[in-house]
Amino acid sequence: MKLCPFVASLAAVAAMAAPQPTRFEKPRVAVIISHDSFKQDWATTQMSGHAWAGNANLAGLPYDTVFISDVADAAALQRYRALVFAQCFAVEEAAARRLEVALGTYLKSGGGVIVDGRLAVVDENGKPRNHSALDELLGIEYPGLQGDTGFRVTVRDNRHFIVRQFDPGQYLNQFMAKGLNIIQFAGQAGTLLVSTDDKQSWPFLSAADRGPSRVALFSDLTTLAGATSIFRNEAPQGFYANKLIDTAVRGLQWAVYGNVRGPIPAPQLVNANMAAIVRLDADLSPKLDYQQQTFRFLTETAEQTGVVSVYAWVSSGATKAGWEALAPLGRRLEEVGGQIGTHSKNHRIRNGMPEEQWKVELDGSVAEIESNLERVGTPLGKIEWLINPGDTISNLHYDQLARLFRMCMTHGFEQDTPIGFGNLTWYTGPEKNFVVLDDVPSPDYQWYYDPEWSYTTAQVTSYQEAILDHLFQGVGRGVVYNQMWHDYGICSMPVTQRALPAGAAPRPPRIKNTYLLPLYEAVRAKWASLPIYAPEPEDLVNKVLALAQWDYSWQAEESRVDLTLDMSGLRRDEIVQFTGGMGVRIDNTLDPIQSVTIDGVPHQAFSDHVVILPNLAKGIHKLSVTLGPLPSNATRLTYVSKRMPAVRQQADGLAVELLTKCKARMAFHTDAPAVLVGADLVTSDRTVILRKAPRTGFGILQASTRVLDFRETPSAVKLTLEGPGADSPLRFTARRTPKRILVNGKPVQAPDSDIMVPQTRGKVQLEVEF
Repeated sequence: MKLCPFVASLAAVAAMAAPQPTRFEKPRVAVIISHDSFKQDWATTQMSGHAWAGNANLAGLPYDTVFISDVADAAALQRYRALVFAQCFAVEEAAARRLEVALGTYLKSGGGVIVDGRLAVVDENGKPRNHSALDELLGIEYPGLQGDTGFRVTVRDNRHFIVRQFDPGQYLNQFMAKGLNIIQFAGQAGTLLVSTDDKQSWPFLSAADRGPSRVALFSDLTTLAGATSIFRNEAPQGFYANKLIDTAVRGLQWAVYGNVRGPIPAPQLVNANMAAIVRLDADLSPKLDYQQQTFRFLTETAEQTGVVSVYAWVSSGATKAGWEALAPLGRRLEEVGGQIGTHSKNHRIRNGMPEEQWKVELDGSVAEIESNLERVGTPLGKIEWLINPGDTISNLHYDQLARLFRMCMTHGFEQDTPIGFGNLTWYTGPEKNFVVLDDVPSPDYQWYYDPEWSYTTAQVTSYQEAILDHLFQGVGRGVVYNQMWHDYGICSMPVTQRALPAGAAPRPPRIKNTYLLPLYEAVRAKWASLPIYAPEPEDLVNKVLALAQWDYSWQAEESRVDLTLDMSGLRRDEIVQFTGGMGVRIDNTLDPIQSVTIDGVPHQAFSDHVVILPNLAKGIHKLSVTLGPLPSNATRLTYVSKRMPAVRQQADGLAVELLTKCKARMAFHTDAPAVLVGADLVTSDRTVILRKAPRTGFGILQASTRVLDFRETPSAVKLTLEGPGADSPLRFTARRTPKRILVNGKPVQAPDSDIMVPQTRGKVQLEVEF
């Protein structure tokens, strides 16, 4: 049959207009700092580097943390799809010249560049250098330091990929703490966001294509100006639901992928919006009563919420408290998934101290804890976790930390850059598997004890709840919540009026709160109610390493995403045992996930927009995700709070393997009522099976006792329950009204489908007849 010319022409036009599949091979980001910037302003450089590593994690992009001198040649840069220059204002002259040549080649190849702050404007001695060649290459210019505390960021042009989710004129942050070093394209071309006081405006974020490449400019996103601040005590004081972190994440995606119109796969640290872990600084380790009270609170927290702790003793203080009394507390904490770490030997770590002092404070502390726990018959293994004592430890000393510890929890930048974490290898020497977590705002010490802060317990609690809610809802993407907690705060140590630092402006005496626990209880309540992920320390470390070190390639069409995940580059073999519970978010589309396969096998673990990963063997794995206009009706796991090695469809239902030492939570989507076999308050390793009851429509709505077995006939269901330690309610639903309910063979009444399962040491047989 012949097509008429008009129809044929339409078919040709449709074929020409059909979107071509999007393909990307091994997108990797280099987060770059400068040795010379670090020497001249270590705090700003460190803050910026940590923040951009955190942004790369949120964007789901593999990354390396490198120095500008290491990548200032064309061959080194070709490894990366995008480069982030994080406050690299000072660069040694020879390295700057090499960078000009290498960057010119890189831009011609189609790579992306993000510049945060000035780039190579002074040399290794802080003297101005001629940076015109680099400026011309990137098309940038510097109007200087502009603005003050009357300026904030608003949207000028929302037609670009990075800011498409915002409205014109929308404010994205609170007022700045100080002025910004403005970086812009010539003539302010490509300006998307501006810093403004409504009288004067300066470019804050600009983006432009440079031939086949993409360049984005941020005017001091990550400095003491606090552009991304969520809560700030210094003026302008207060909480703000800051949106600028979202522009950093979208900026990274644009630098890597360009103006992609379809779905983008973004691996995620965990399958939930947030991962939560307790950071406990035991400053008052000599006080046994404080230790007992704090351990009790944190153990209860793990049992109630699943969130576990890194508990760090000041070891010389713990010796005074007595290891015989402390060891059982530490053992119990580890039994529910926490880990004992160190807060140094004497809490006397200072930047620049001599080598022997590092050994006293770190090696000495590890030896003191390990040997004494061994001596009292409670060995807890290696001490591999450090919580930064005192002032922020400079990256310059990370070689001292990385040789002993797998993870360091640090602090100091949370008011200005509230998110910073990752596999950070600057200054770590040969150790390339070191993980650092910056704390989130705000430390309990500052809320309750800092002489420059002054808030009531009610104010503290309200602000911290707002911070947590914003990190969960407004940032999400698996962000890590690790607020600094102290033993003395949990125990409501009396607040004394401390002297202000030298040169500080006089202030009224701070509020002296007498009962501090509501802060911690409020956070604990949030954890219990929100669908968060609660990793053990080892789980968290390995997930962070996986996100940085693996590689992937992908291609996408309008309704399908294919991701090839390459685990062969992981630097530790055990990392693959911890991918269970991670996620792959399908970004840049509203269409929900319909189905998933992994290595060709159907995978029943996904929410509307996130695939929940199982453990993956070392090697290459292929994920295929199908999208559609409406949510999938498939029976599947949609959320899990602990490590999930596998999920599989069995003849008797959907089986989910869980690894946990304390409370685990999960959620399912099912098209019919169902029973979870093996689930109660899940507090140990097990397999949970979701079984549907198609004949009777029977399903359990609420129960705190474990279902050991479930059987259905056309006229009845039979359940074997683990006998509860106390009378326990069970609520069910069914398609028909029950004729008779038997508990251990005896008829019982069940008003409103509520059954009271009696206390017993054995098993309970429950039968519902229809």
